[in-house]
Amino acid sequence: MLQQRQNSQPVSIGEDKVVVLRVTDHKVAQQRPLADVQADVDARLRTEAERKAAAAAAVAAAAKVAGGEALAAAAGAGAQVTPKQSIGRTGAEAVAPEVVKSAFALARPEPGKVSVGTATLANGDAAVVMVSAVRSGEVAIAAEQLQALRAQT
Repeated sequence: MLQQRQNSQPVSIGEDKVVVLRVTDHKVAQQRPLADVQADVDARLRTEAERKAAAAAAVAAAAKVAGGEALAAAAGAGAQVTPKQSIGRTGAEAVAPEVVKSAFALARPEPGKVSVGTATLANGDAAVVMVSAVRSGEVAIAAEQLQALRAQT
């Protein structure tokens, strides 16, 4: 169909709409010259190196915090320190989901201590995650759900 320049079969895009396609021009795939893509390749390699360096710096900072150093001092200049906040598994819109996932994967800290880990955000940034306390939640079950659960056992 590509070389013969024929129409496609009708493609439905709604209850009462169809689309028919026809090839009017075709170019064979080919490798672009290095000169055309050099800037893109350089930018991608630079971004990858920066992300690896940020992840390594986050791991190093997490190790310092686990050793007792303050987060602000361990993070170093240029790092953004977010104030302590309470988060839950749901409803933590102000906190990146990667940070929430990392926080809930950490071990429950001993009293007076912190559990520390790292997270890689969707934009490639690295974060140090600290958990200083864990509060167990309460499960609220409606009477009907409780009855259904009891009936299953």
